[in-house]
This record gives sequence, structure tokens and C-alpha cells, in this order.
Amino acid sequence: MSDKKEYSWNPVTGIPELAVDIEKVFSEENFPDVDPGWLDASRHFFGQAYSTSKYGYALTRGAGIFNEYQGFFKQGQKRRPVQDDFHNNKEGRNFYYKNESVPYLTIIENAINNPETLTKSAKDSLMSVVTENAIYGSDFEQVEDLSRSNRYSMGRIMQFLQDADLY
Repeated sequence: MSDKKEYSWNPVTGIPELAVDIEKVFSEENFPDVDPGWLDASRHFFGQAYSTSKYGYALTRGAGIFNEYQGFFKQGQKRRPVQDDFHNNKEGRNFYYKNESVPYLTIIENAINNPETLTKSAKDSLMSVVTENAIYGSDFEQVEDLSRSNRYSMGRIMQFLQDADLY
């Protein structure tokens, strides 16, 4: 396909652009009958798998950790949704290395390049992979006290590091 979407070689700009495209593919508009928690799981799972195919495991993992950092510390997201996202990110990166990932990543690439290729059969295939490999994404919950001292408390920092497997 000559109009295939190309992403910047620079992961600082390319990965966020890719994430926007994944968000569009797994939107409520494209999947109106799918629970928002499974759509969130899909975005994390397939976003990490697709990004790994373009930028490799380490850079994709780093981008995922940075994204969760934004939610956890900057937006005051509670721990459970972040834990779910870390899990789905990891499963997505690992899924990329399985031979069975190729047809699913092809469906996603085709949907990015030409949204009309996202048929009911393709959507069902994508969702079945997510429900088999990912966990339901918790609803977005926020910490009530978003004061700087609460966001960056030692306990929250340690929770984040532990959940990100950085500690």
C-alpha cells in the first residue's frame, strides 16, 4: 500500500503519534458495543504491541512508563487503573514476540491506513485477543487530594516504582 503511515524514526515524536492512531482505531466510534474498560485494555495492549514492532521493547516500555507516570502523578490517578495499564502494556509487548501477533498487527496497520478495513470480523478478532491476554481496564479514578505533597509522597512514589517493576 503506497499510502502506508510512516512514523518518525525519533521515538519521542513517533510513539505519541502512534498512540493517537491506536486511540482512533480503538475508539467508541469504531467499537460502539464494547465496554470502555475493554477498549482501554485494547489501547494499552495493542498500542504496546504495535509500538514494539516499530521501536523495540525498551523504548516502548519506557514510553509506557512515562505515560503512566503522567496519569499517576500529574493527573492524580489512583493505583488500580495504573496497575491494570502496566499489566496490559507488558502483555502487549510480550504478545508482539509471538508468531500469532502478525495478523492482528496487520489488521491494526490496515485500520490506521484505511479505517474502512476494520470490519466486524476484524473487530471481533481483535477483541477476542484482548479478552484472552489482557485484564479489564479499571475506570479512571482520581485521588481526591491532588496537592503536590500528596501526589509525590514517598508512599506513592514507591507504589509506582513497584508497579512499574522499577524497584
